[in-house]
Amino acid sequence: MHLSEGVLEWPVLASAAALSTFGVGLGMRTLSQDRLPTAAVLTAVFFVGGTVHIPIGIGSVHLVLTGLLGVLLGWAIFPVLLIGLFLQVLLLSFGGFAVLGANLLVLALPAALVGALLRPVLRSMMTVNRTSVSLRTAMGLGGVSAALSIGGSILLVALLLWWSGGEQWLSLMYVLSVAHLPALLIDAAVTALTIGTLFRAAPDLCQRLLETPEHV
Repeated sequence: MHLSEGVLEWPVLASAAALSTFGVGLGMRTLSQDRLPTAAVLTAVFFVGGTVHIPIGIGSVHLVLTGLLGVLLGWAIFPVLLIGLFLQVLLLSFGGFAVLGANLLVLALPAALVGALLRPVLRSMMTVNRTSVSLRTAMGLGGVSAALSIGGSILLVALLLWWSGGEQWLSLMYVLSVAHLPALLIDAAVTALTIGTLFRAAPDLCQRLLETPEHV
């Protein structure tokens, strides 16, 4: 889900870059020394996930994983995705440097908001007995986090396109929305399985990730 250079007008680019800069500042305040290894690993997960293309019909989609990162990182997803997106532009020519702020905002903001909503719920579940019911609930919440994050990103892309070009971008908004529905479903499944695996096989790690204090 990368906007290309030349699509957005400069006022939109400037506004998105300013909001992304603010988000990175918030995220950096939550990145204590003990969270840096986790942030580094998840940066690599995001970068590699973007290179895994899954064929759908005559095209393909790639993993986004912002729902997973939003739940595990909270607002720290902003600096993590900034590095991941920068490397994707530099090494893979995804997007462009001019739209880096817009792409960061599109991917990170919905995931950070979803993480802020669902992290306390998952954290409270870790304090009770991890039954099969709670495991299924945790997996369901993981899937919901991915669906809401990508859905929010699609809406934010549509908003930026509308702000830039109005009705002339309606067809592009429609194509982007339809094209990312398979990515939404695949991401929801992967995120649900990942959260479920952490919940069952590495509960101490999962609890430590979710209980990390966020001083924003």
